[in-house]
Amino acid sequence: MDREQTLLQFFQALSERDRLLIMGQLALTPRGVTELSNDLGIEQMALERHLQVLSKLGLTEELSDGRLTINHAGLNELRQTVFRQSGKPKKPKTEREKVLAAFFEDGKVTSMPVQHKRKLIVLRELLQDVEPGRTYQEKELNQLIAERYQDFCTVRRYWVDLGYMERHDGYYRLLPQSEWPVDEV
Repeated sequence: MDREQTLLQFFQALSERDRLLIMGQLALTPRGVTELSNDLGIEQMALERHLQVLSKLGLTEELSDGRLTINHAGLNELRQTVFRQSGKPKKPKTEREKVLAAFFEDGKVTSMPVQHKRKLIVLRELLQDVEPGRTYQEKELNQLIAERYQDFCTVRRYWVDLGYMERHDGYYRLLPQSEWPVDEV
């Protein structure tokens, strides 16, 4: 599907009031279908039709416990599809652009840089998939990372060790950027 068609479908899906409300609720916290139906006052059959549209575009996903949530990886993929450059690729200008071009392909990390400064750039790029203020179970965080890099344990450990996330009793939370250590990225 071309990017104009994808963009059109995205805006058509979110131009419907109930779908926009559903996305807003799922952005706050994962929810079950019955809970969404009750909270939004939408009949369950109508809600399921809306969820089908959102799911088809990759905007929502079902968690292992059956609750629904925003599909951050799907949104990122949609962003890349819609906003990718057509024609000749631009030559990267900044160090960050050079690192991302060298270590990412189709939104996934091809290999982790050895040089510390470059590794920080890659790790911070991966952090964009993590929802601020949300607490993740270790398994959820592993799944999120694994969508873009196979060695999720290493990435998760770096995030905690470098002070981007905090871990408590197997739960992880992204710290506000104001609390991140100052480094030369």
